This record gives sequence, C-alpha cells and structure tokens, in this order.
Amino acid sequence: MGSLTPSDLAMQRARTQVATIADALIVRHSIDPFDEGLGSRDYARWRRELITVAATCGADFAAALVSTRAITPAPDHAEDQVDVDSAASDPTLTIPQIRQQALLSNGPT
Repeated sequence: MGSLTPSDLAMQRARTQVATIADALIVRHSIDPFDEGLGSRDYARWRRELITVAATCGADFAAALVSTRAITPAPDHAEDQVDVDSAASDPTLTIPQIRQQALLSNGPT
C-alpha cells in the first residue's frame, strides 16, 4: 500500500471530523437543564454540554459562544478543493452508516 498524499490525509481528517460530529448530533437529544440547587458542579456540566453542542456547528460558532472578542470566521474552501459543487456530487450515507463510520473512526485528530 502506497503512502497517502497530504491532500488524502486532509480528506481523511475531514471525513473523520464530520463522522464524529454527525455521531454526536445523532445520539444527542438535548442538554439537561441546569439545576441551581447543585451549584457550580452542575453549572460546569451544563456549560460543558452546551459548548459540545455548539462545537458541532463549527469552531468559529463555539469560539463566539465563549468569547466577547470578534471571532474570525473559518476560511472558505479553495476552488481546487471542491470537486463538484452540487448536492448530487457526493454519495449520501444513511444515519446508521454515519454512526458506524463514527464508531470505527479514531476520533478527531
């Protein structure tokens, strides 16, 4: 088996990240409400869950949630990184296939 090119590695990392995020979205139903009676311990749990959900919307969205500074949005993909810009250009996976792919992945790198 030949070595992977940098673009192949980048594509694999992107696929792994998407699979991980998709899995998180599939299995997450909602954030449990914050229980003020438990104090800071429950606030830490609630905040962690909120940031995890926000991170599925993108790194810039999650950064904007926890910062009062201006957040630079993620750059658009370069033209040469897009094969075909249409919904039919990429095969669609079913939710069980996405979940299986996420389970088999090594997680984000």
